[in-house]
Amino acid sequence: MSNTWILQAGADLVYDGEPATVTEVADGAVIIRTRAGRFRRLRLVELLRPRAEGGLAHIPGRTRDEEEAVPLGVIWSDATKAAQARAQERADHVREVLTGYTAGDADVAREGEPRELFQPGNSLEQRIAAKAAELGKGHRTIERWIARYREAGEAGLVDNRSAQPGQALRNFDDRWVDVAREVIDEQTPESKVAKTVIIARINARVERLFGADVVASPSRSAAYKILEELARGRATFSGSTKRKRSNANRPTGPYGRLHATRPGQYVYMDTTPLNVFAIAPVTGKWVCADLTVAMDVYSRCILGLRLTPGSTKSIDVAGVLMEACQPFEAPPDWDTRARWPYHGVPDTVVADPARIGMSRFTRAGILPETIVVDHGAPYLSEHVTSACARIGISIQPARVYQPTDKGPQERFFRTLDTFLQELPGYKGADISGRGDDPEGDAVYTVSQLEQIIREWVATVYRRAVPMTRSPPSECCFGESQAEAGARPGDDPRLVAGGRHDLDR
Repeated sequence: MSNTWILQAGADLVYDGEPATVTEVADGAVIIRTRAGRFRRLRLVELLRPRAEGGLAHIPGRTRDEEEAVPLGVIWSDATKAAQARAQERADHVREVLTGYTAGDADVAREGEPRELFQPGNSLEQRIAAKAAELGKGHRTIERWIARYREAGEAGLVDNRSAQPGQALRNFDDRWVDVAREVIDEQTPESKVAKTVIIARINARVERLFGADVVASPSRSAAYKILEELARGRATFSGSTKRKRSNANRPTGPYGRLHATRPGQYVYMDTTPLNVFAIAPVTGKWVCADLTVAMDVYSRCILGLRLTPGSTKSIDVAGVLMEACQPFEAPPDWDTRARWPYHGVPDTVVADPARIGMSRFTRAGILPETIVVDHGAPYLSEHVTSACARIGISIQPARVYQPTDKGPQERFFRTLDTFLQELPGYKGADISGRGDDPEGDAVYTVSQLEQIIREWVATVYRRAVPMTRSPPSECCFGESQAEAGARPGDDPRLVAGGRHDLDR
C-alpha cells in the first residue's frame, strides 16, 4: 500500500461515507465538494484525524495500479442512471446492516425501523446473515458490499465494469475499435449519417487494411455499443451538427482567460447576427442585422455597440471603437438610474456641475490598449488596422474556431438573446426554432432596435447582479443619492449603476 497521498485541488476522498473532491486548500483549511454538490470547510486536523479517533474523512491508500485507476467522481458520473440506482439501493441495505436504519441514522428512521432481524443489539454476523437470506445473496457478497461502502461510500458499490470509461471496448478487437475511432473523427465536419452507415464504412476499411476475415467484426448490437462509447460527449449521432463541431473545437486543457489589471487593458470585440428581424426605414421590408459589441475585460462593461443592417463593415468596427473612446450621451428620457460606470474613480465623487460644466450622464471614455478580435475581414481590414496603429491600439486575434477565447462576450450575447425573445420579430437561435412567420411580426427599424438594446444594457444588464470584484464607482455631480434615483432598500452598488457582470 502507498503511504503517500497528495493533498491538492482535485484529490478524491470519502467524507462521512460520501465521495468528495478537494476544491481548495488555504489558510489551514480544506474545501471539499461532495457528490450532492454541497461544499464543506474542514480543518486540516479534522481531515487528517484517524478513523479510530472518530475522524469522518477516509483517505484511500492506493497501490501502484490503483494510482492510475479512475477517480470515484468519474466512476459515479460515468455510471448509468440504473447503475447509480442499484448502488444507492445496495447502500441502503448496507446501512441497515451496520446501523439498523436504511438512512444510517435513527433521527430519520423510516416506519417500522429497526426491523427485528436488524436490531442494533444483534451481532454484525447475525445481521449480515439475515440480509444475505433476504436478498438471496451469499454471506461473502454482503461482506464485500460493507467493505466497499466503508472504503468509498456509495460510489464504491457501483459496478466498475459498466462505469469506467472504455470498459465496454475491452472485449472487442482493438484493430476494429481503432478504425471505428478514426471514422468517427473524420465524421466531425461532415453531415450527420446513421450508425448503420458508419458501421459499414468501418467494416469496409478494416477489410481493406487487414484483409478479409482477418479481424472479427462485432455483432450489430455490440457495434452500436462501441459507437455509443466512442461518441460519448461528442454529439456525433445526437443533437445538431453545430453542437458536434462545437464539441470537437473545445480546448483539450482547462479554459484559459485573460487577466486584466486595469480598465482598457484588454477589450473584446465581436459581431453576432441578431436573432430579431428589423424593418428597413426606406423600403419597409424586413432585414437581418448584425450587432457589433466592445466589452472591457476588466469591468465587463459594454464600451460601445452598433447594429448594422446586413453584414458588418470596417466602418462599423471603427465606429464602435470611437464610441469606446468618446461615449455618447444617454437620452434624457431614459431611467434616471441608467448610469454609465466610471473607471478608476473612488466610490463617491461629489462635484458642482455648474463649476465643471459636465452633464451628469457623461462618462469618461476608455482608450483600449489591446483589442481581442476574431479573423473576420472587417476587424483585420486596412481601415481598422491603420486607425488602431495611429492611436496606439494593439490588435490580438483570437484562435480560429475557439469561442472560449472570448467567453464573457459570448455569454453576453446569450444573455442578450433572452431579452430579444420578448421583442416582435424574434426568429430564434437557429432555423429549427423559428416560428411560422417571424418576418411578418417585425415592427422595429434598425435604429429603434439599437436604441432598445442600448437602453437594456444601461438599465438592466449592468444592474442585474452586484459585482464580485471591488465595489463600483459612484459619481454624483451636484446631487444626492436620493436625487440620483435611489430607492429604499437599494444596494448602493446597484444605485451607482457600476460594473456588473450578469453571467459570472
